[in-house]
Formats: sequence, structure tokens, C-alpha cells
Amino acid sequence: MQRIIFFVSFFAHFLIFAQEEALVNHFEVVKKGKAESKPLAFYEGFANNPTAIKIIERYAATDDSKLKLEAINAFGAYGVYSTDKQLRSQAVANLALLGNSKDNSVSYKAISMLKRFTPADFAPETKQLLDAYLRGDYPHRSLLIKIIGFAKVQQSTQALEDIALDNSSRNREQWHALVALTRMGNQRAEARLMEAVRKMEVNSDFIYDVVPDLAYTNNEVVYNFLFEIITDQSILCASPNPNVSEKIPCGYGIAEQIAPRIVNFPVAVDASGMFLADDYQAAMDAIIDWIKEDKRLQFVDSKY
Repeated sequence: MQRIIFFVSFFAHFLIFAQEEALVNHFEVVKKGKAESKPLAFYEGFANNPTAIKIIERYAATDDSKLKLEAINAFGAYGVYSTDKQLRSQAVANLALLGNSKDNSVSYKAISMLKRFTPADFAPETKQLLDAYLRGDYPHRSLLIKIIGFAKVQQSTQALEDIALDNSSRNREQWHALVALTRMGNQRAEARLMEAVRKMEVNSDFIYDVVPDLAYTNNEVVYNFLFEIITDQSILCASPNPNVSEKIPCGYGIAEQIAPRIVNFPVAVDASGMFLADDYQAAMDAIIDWIKEDKRLQFVDSKY
């Protein structure tokens, strides 16, 4: 039995060593400019390996943007594959640091990659860093604002309120400050957001430009407004299928966007965001019946 345990342990250590060697070899090839970015699945095997993340950190700390960008891909894999809370937080911390890169392509990608994690992965020190970015002249402020709302960085509340109420701010930043604060449970922002939304015309542009931000809020008042549109099948929008000229209820596009965000939503969607249903009208009928039930909404807050 001891011999079997020895060989199993030896084989496991050998596999880990081989993985780490493959990781180093890949980054060295990237360093020479001879490799394309690896697909996310390449990093799955490293996602619970504390030595691997140290290797990635070493390459992320160089001045080479190619290595930084590939390190960002690697850190992002921890958000998808890792079950180790400490390693997930460590990856988030590294991405936040890379978010301060002077190379805009690096900083943007690093902050964007934070979407793959959950609010629980953001340590207090990481939240402080994101708050510091917000209070400075950060180049990707709208994206940063939504990440802060997602991670619920409470110390940023006042700064976000200042942006939302500052008429000199760009409209895009004001809007995202409102949706971020609403995600964080700020009732003043919620009221102001709903006041603005109810003045908007519901059409195809609304569905594809505005609804993604409203869905992001995970807010019951906002969702009840979206439910009003879903249940009113007289509100029509252009079909997403360019070969179909006939208009369809706008509720289809809304329901597909909110489905992954609500616990026990009656109709599931696939990876592309389309209903997993052969009969769309039957699916919509089931959704409308579900909306009319007396219930308390539960949101998937771990999702950006």
C-alpha cells in the first residue's frame, strides 16, 4: 500500500512539474514574439496551482506588453476554473495592479478581465486600489465604474454620487455611475435611473443599448419595469434575424438578457444568450405567467 501511495504521489508531483514547465515554455515563446495567445482552456490545469500563479506574476511584472497581455489571459482563467479562494483573490489583485499600466491596451484588458470573477474575490486592498483609480484620472472610467458597482466597493459610493450628479461629467460616465450605484443598492440612484429610463422610447436601440446596463443592476425595481415591457406584447421591435422583416415583441430581447441573472427563471438560455426552446411563443407565455406570480426575486449576484 505504501508503495502505491508513493507512486501516486510521485506521479502527481511529476504532472505538476510538467505543467509548470509547459507554462514557462509558453511565456518564453511569447517573449520571443513567436506565439499567439493560448485559449482559456490551456490554463485550466494551472488554476489551483499556487506555484503557477507565481510564474505568471513574474512575467506580468516585466515591461513587455506582450507578456502582460498573456499574463492577463492566464489570471482570467482563475476566475473561470479555480476553486481556491486565495488564488482567485490573488489573481484579482494582480489584474487590478495591471489595470494601472501605462499601456492602455493592457490596462483596459486587465480591468475587463475582472468580470470573470465574483464580488467575493475582491479583497479589501483590491477595492481600495480600484477606489483610488476612480478618484484619479483613469482612462477607462466607465468600465471601472461598472466593475466597482459589481464588486460593491462601498468606499466609492460618494465618488460615484459626485459623478452621477456632476453636470460637467460626460453623459456616459453619469449613466454608468447611476447603474453602478443602483447595483450597490443606492435608492437615490435607483430613483434617478428609473426617472430617466421611463422617459426613453422602447425600441430596438433601447433593447440592445440600454437593457444590458439595466440587467446589470440586479435591482428589483428596475426588473419590474422590464417585466412591464415583457408582458406588453404590443411593444414591438425589429427582429434580430436580418432575414425576418416582421417585427416581434420587444420582450424577447429583454427576457434573454435577464434570464441568466435570475434564480429559477422559467426558461434557460444557451451560451450565446438564446432561449433553449423550440417554441419561442410558448417560452414567452411561460415567462409572462411566471412574472405574474407573487414572488421575491433572487439575483445571481456572482455574475457581472
